Amino acid sequence: MNPNDLRERRDALVRFNNVYVEYLEELHKNGSADPKEALRLRGEVIEAMPLAQQALTTAGVELAVTPPPMTGGVVMRGLPNTAFLHEQPGYRLEGPFGYKPTYAYVLDMVRLGSQYLTEREREERRRRRSPLYWIDRALRLTLGIPAYLVSLVIGVPRWRVEASAFGPLLRGVGVIADLAGVFALGKLIGLY
Repeated sequence: MNPNDLRERRDALVRFNNVYVEYLEELHKNGSADPKEALRLRGEVIEAMPLAQQALTTAGVELAVTPPPMTGGVVMRGLPNTAFLHEQPGYRLEGPFGYKPTYAYVLDMVRLGSQYLTEREREERRRRRSPLYWIDRALRLTLGIPAYLVSLVIGVPRWRVEASAFGPLLRGVGVIADLAGVFALGKLIGLY
């Protein structure tokens, strides 16, 4: 992914984190929580959730909360299934047993995902400053054209065509086509 896409995904996690914390603070006021404000903030959390889940997937962070030990049940996975678990009976365990509330776990994973995306963006920007990166990109583009054309004709993804027995043959055709193009260009401008 390019650095700008990584930054957008990280920003989605930061936005989710901010509205989620604001929502939690509204809920945990000492008896003075405004129900209308809490409902509005809950809506903002839900709006921020799809992009934040995509960002967590990109970061390779998966949220999973096991059911309470005494009740059993299914494992809840993903941000939409775990963000509001702290409101459900049985998931409010915390305190003397050393359990962390589920909202704290969600916040930890969102912040971890944000850090992973920040690091990936930094690495991608560093990698793109190298001239070898751009040479590699140009070679992959030109050598991949025959496989791309075949994938369009037969309706199979390019990666499957390149992974098949025809992949090396198509790369060879790509090299020959590139050399012929360079030769034709040289003829056209009068080098030969």
